[in-house]
Amino acid sequence: MKDHAFGIAALLVGAVALGLAVMPGIALDRPLPFESEGPEEAKREIPELEGGVTFKTDKFSLTFGSAKEESPQEIEARELAQAAREAAERKRRDERDAALNQFSLAAAGCSLLGLVFGAFSWGRETQPAIAAVAMGMACLALLWQYVVIGVVVGVAIVVLLLLISSLGA
Repeated sequence: MKDHAFGIAALLVGAVALGLAVMPGIALDRPLPFESEGPEEAKREIPELEGGVTFKTDKFSLTFGSAKEESPQEIEARELAQAAREAAERKRRDERDAALNQFSLAAAGCSLLGLVFGAFSWGRETQPAIAAVAMGMACLALLWQYVVIGVVVGVAIVVLLLLISSLGA
């Protein structure tokens, strides 16, 4: 086990990074990065249809089949309640996004740490399979959140591994 300390550390940090990248988004109802979100209109509540038919003229109106007409106070109270619900939803969404950003930063930090440990493991230890799996998990955690950053880091790792291999040979 002492021979593979960097590899095991990289594997553990990569697993933590992958967990930090995947689980909070699922737990906080954030759609997966590869899913397309539906239009906002589909998510909103459908307003209730008011029944009845109204015939209006200049001097009077006649309504058939409708429920009780709402007073201006009832309409205002309903609009205030709707505005309060929307404000609460907006606040909850902002808090969820802030928590997801913190988890994303923690996942990126753990991924980069796992990549560093994996590079040391690849160069110093005799078992490259542990380092390869650990670095793959760390890259997957980065790729989960940041596709472009994950590709760039993956290319940098390949270059780093080629340099370490050429120096060690």
